[in-house]
Amino acid sequence: MITSTYGEHPHPVLKYVKVKNNGIDISTEKGAYVRTVFSGKVSRVMSFPNLNTVVIIRHGEYLTVYSNLEGVTVKTGRL
Repeated sequence: MITSTYGEHPHPVLKYVKVKNNGIDISTEKGAYVRTVFSGKVSRVMSFPNLNTVVIIRHGEYLTVYSNLEGVTVKTGRL
């Protein structure tokens, strides 16, 4: 499900603040498998508080960021 679209949007809480999204945000149900649509190279696999595991994939000039992952099977430099 798309939870945020490309472009500038009002902040959901702060009345006079706008948020710029350079892509789209997609959410799935808990436990769903995640796969990339385009080929690319895994730039980073890291952990953040409140975001679980994060994977960043480079597709030429573009990046895809996958966050809140319970577990991953990829490693930096591969895909």
